[in-house]
Amino acid sequence: MTINFTARYIDNAKVLKSIQNGRYEDADLSIVELNNHDTRDLNALKRTTGLWDKKGAKYARAMYYEASSDIPLPSVDKEHYFAVTEQKDDFTHLEPEKVLGLMIFDETNYNSNELAMLEVEPSCAKKNGENRKYKQVGSALVNYIKKSYNDKNIIVFADVNAIDFYKKNGFENMYDNSDCQLYWKA
Repeated sequence: MTINFTARYIDNAKVLKSIQNGRYEDADLSIVELNNHDTRDLNALKRTTGLWDKKGAKYARAMYYEASSDIPLPSVDKEHYFAVTEQKDDFTHLEPEKVLGLMIFDETNYNSNELAMLEVEPSCAKKNGENRKYKQVGSALVNYIKKSYNDKNIIVFADVNAIDFYKKNGFENMYDNSDCQLYWKA
């Protein structure tokens, strides 16, 4: 099933794709930016999160609700909705089954920008001993914002299960007494 989608291609995403027996090979995916004011993009996001919900996703539904909200955050200058997809072209028709990562990134009017939410499709998430469909999908999104928004530090209030992920991607503790508040220094 395809859905009309007006996402804009942003960049290549370098990841690892499972080939067999726990082995992976380099793969190129696409990073796109969704327009949360476009009903087609919101519908695509809704359908994607519906698929992920069935597989145990924790944050995708909240990203959809955030995208569909009309309430502006006073500290946010611009809110970005990024996705990683297996699609290489024809971004007017997104296949929700091919979306592998979602992220909300906020450009703020403070001295740091914020990575507000990030989740990968559950078959790409790290699990004990299980082979993943793709590896480094979340890292590809993080690397993109570090490269593209490198004029300010980036902060994240990480889920306790994601702290190691962010530290592997160059984030450090913001405060000595808080493991979940992390930042990447521009």
